[in-house]
Amino acid sequence: MSHLTDNELVRWRDEGDPKDRDRVLGHLATCEDCRQKLADLVRNAPAAASETTFDPALFIQRGTDVFAPKRRRLASLWLGLGGLAVAAASLFLVLRPAPPPPIEVRGSELQALKPAGSVSSVTEFFWTSPYAAPKYRILVRHPAGAVILQLESTRESAPLDAESQAKLVPGDYEWIVDALDASGAIAASSKPQAFTIAP
Repeated sequence: MSHLTDNELVRWRDEGDPKDRDRVLGHLATCEDCRQKLADLVRNAPAAASETTFDPALFIQRGTDVFAPKRRRLASLWLGLGGLAVAAASLFLVLRPAPPPPIEVRGSELQALKPAGSVSSVTEFFWTSPYAAPKYRILVRHPAGAVILQLESTRESAPLDAESQAKLVPGDYEWIVDALDASGAIAASSKPQAFTIAP
């Protein structure tokens, strides 16, 4: 089977020439590779107006027009009922946001490092992570479980400002670090790390 060229798909994405409609939709109804390529071209359309004439609203409207009641008979002549359903998916689902990419694993264990043991004060938290996570969350709590402090960082360390340092009075604590994915869900958590701030 021959495929639609990149130029043909870009022209369909940007202009939707009615003369191309039966040929392009007929092909998209039966070709998964071209549907995927069109989806990628729609998702990755250049942002600058000078680089493209692509308008997402017009693209969706063209898809809606294909299935308007006054055109249903004509559309069914182009594609048949089975192809019509597939073409609908190729027109409407291509703009659905892609799920967040999975976190890349670079090692074996998310590990809370410092502070640990007896310390005189805490100015920064350090950990090591096998995950290329977009964000980390640090929870500091009393051994009984009450959360004293919550921090977020995009690196494998989190410095404390003066207000946060003031919350850590002498006493016993434990802390964990969570690796968060792009949606903010916890992908992994470290084991608790205990530390004591000496009086």
